[in-house]
Amino acid sequence: MKYIKVRKFKQTLESLGALHDRTTGSHEIWKLPNGKTLSIVGGSGEVTRNVMHHVRKVFRESGYADPF
Repeated sequence: MKYIKVRKFKQTLESLGALHDRTTGSHEIWKLPNGKTLSIVGGSGEVTRNVMHHVRKVFRESGYADPF
């Protein structure tokens, strides 16, 4: 599983219809189109393997194709 930059990750989420819900400390909470939420660390850098695994699982369970 390859890593993805946080900026590109956010752009991909937005293109899939996810909305930035709120920011709590250094974490951003995103609401996915199916109503589930996702927490990622804001800023620069790369999205961790655990977050990528969780996002893929949520999209797979919701019937969406793997966006990454």
